[in-house]
Amino acid sequence: MALCKIKIRRKIGKLSKTVPITVYKTTDSTNTQAKSYAEKNRQESAVFIASEQTAGRGRLGRSFISERGKGLYLSILLGNGFSSDFAISLTTYMAVIASRTVEALGGVKAKIKWVNDVYVGGRKLAGILTEGKAANDGESLEYAVVGIGINLLKQDFDMDVKNIATTLEDESGKRIDVNSLAAMIIREFFENLDKAGTPEIAAEYKARSFIIGEDVTVIKPTESYTAHVTDINEKCELILSLPDGSEETLSTGEVSVRKINR
Repeated sequence: MALCKIKIRRKIGKLSKTVPITVYKTTDSTNTQAKSYAEKNRQESAVFIASEQTAGRGRLGRSFISERGKGLYLSILLGNGFSSDFAISLTTYMAVIASRTVEALGGVKAKIKWVNDVYVGGRKLAGILTEGKAANDGESLEYAVVGIGINLLKQDFDMDVKNIATTLEDESGKRIDVNSLAAMIIREFFENLDKAGTPEIAAEYKARSFIIGEDVTVIKPTESYTAHVTDINEKCELILSLPDGSEETLSTGEVSVRKINR
């Protein structure tokens, strides 16, 4: 069950010839390692995977629990030039890829909480963090990094997350091989990358959402307020109905919801 670069490269086939893979027993953050690599190797794509992270990060500066050997902590670097708008779609694209993968290997039903969390059985299974560096033209990126952490094996969560987090082993009753999980995500991500940001991915993302029709709390840096989710559009933006009857389109930020369909 231990991470093994040789096994992963064997499982991803021809991709192993074009996409470098680095595997760590322990690192601070795979996203951090990917960004450091990007500064020295412009225009290259690469994958970084760890058995443990000592400084794993989620959105809004939160820490991400990364217990050794209990999860998959993986970051994909895209070094080819692309627009900032395309980079925004990478989070929702990875959410779809991860959902497909855990369903295929675990036999579970995966749902998505806008914008970057994968849920199984009503609890959070995985989180995604996308980062990038803007190019001098202000319209494109020099690189983007898409990181994902998936809770794989049973573990003792801290009290503040134990009621909202789950693992693939808990939900599927199976001990999924971490190398198979990593390989499938890498393969599916790169083989379908041309579909990122397309209506096809947006439709699947919307179909997997469990917050359409629910009341949520919108959380922004300077305020929070309640709203009703009416839809998710083709850009995977959240369409909200506000208490005063007005409508808002949310492209960034975070929402919390009390009711989670299992």
